Amino acid sequence: MLKLIASDLDGTLLDQNQKISPLNRYAIAKAQEKGVRFVIATGRNYARVQDLLTENHLRCDLLLMNGSEVRDMDGRIISSINLPREPLEQVVELLHANGMEPEFMTNGETCCIDPPEMALRSCALRMQCFHPGISFEEGLKLAHTDPFYTALRFVDGLEGLYQTGLELRKIVSYHPDTRVIDRLTQQFNAMDGLVCMSSFPVNVELTNARAQKGWGLEKAIDAMGIHREEVAVFGDGMNDYNMFTCFSRCYAPENAVDPIKALAKEIVPRHDQDGVGKTILRLLEQDETPLK
Repeated sequence: MLKLIASDLDGTLLDQNQKISPLNRYAIAKAQEKGVRFVIATGRNYARVQDLLTENHLRCDLLLMNGSEVRDMDGRIISSINLPREPLEQVVELLHANGMEPEFMTNGETCCIDPPEMALRSCALRMQCFHPGISFEEGLKLAHTDPFYTALRFVDGLEGLYQTGLELRKIVSYHPDTRVIDRLTQQFNAMDGLVCMSSFPVNVELTNARAQKGWGLEKAIDAMGIHREEVAVFGDGMNDYNMFTCFSRCYAPENAVDPIKALAKEIVPRHDQDGVGKTILRLLEQDETPLK
């Protein structure tokens, strides 16, 4: 019996316009009507999920910043795991040496220690991930008005970041050369207390080594009294890898990266073809079908 569904956002639940499609909304609502809990499991922070929830009249549990923060359906923080401070100076040095701008996701705002024009460049690369096929120049135009850029809080270096009193949960940064990303991923994963994952081939996402989607979801379902075989998970990127190793009922859209597809119980239609919604409705129907 299905009791909980967890889904990644970018490249999984969201379509090519960064929206939850009508069919996906319908499937989530249908699952919740039947008492199945729905969890958004994403690399985004609460601020970047809040608007999406409001727009879709959606109330659900949240596994944020790759498992660094868990919130209930009312937005209350249930648990959190912060970044260790010790390696952060070395992390920043490596990113800057490769022409990259780190963004620091916190329990509140997302902060940047670099000048706005550098942060804008990084956001343009993010826009290219969100809107495949657009040029960097088109990404820059989108970035100027996108909340990922406009809501940034600019501070003076790491010391200025610490002085905000905010709790540091995650670092994200972008580079167009996947070889640079691969090299940095190896370097960061060798650092004590850190884990480096990616939502896209051109970004790095660093969290506390204990903060990963699968482990965060395991803790959540234990508190809910839900068994692992009663959980279905959806994801497409390497930051979903841990979730796919923790839960056997794992579904990957056709656009997922190869390592995720290799772990998946089933490959489902693409994120822009309502793969999550179609699969949820099928799973619900299977639960209702009496055994012969």
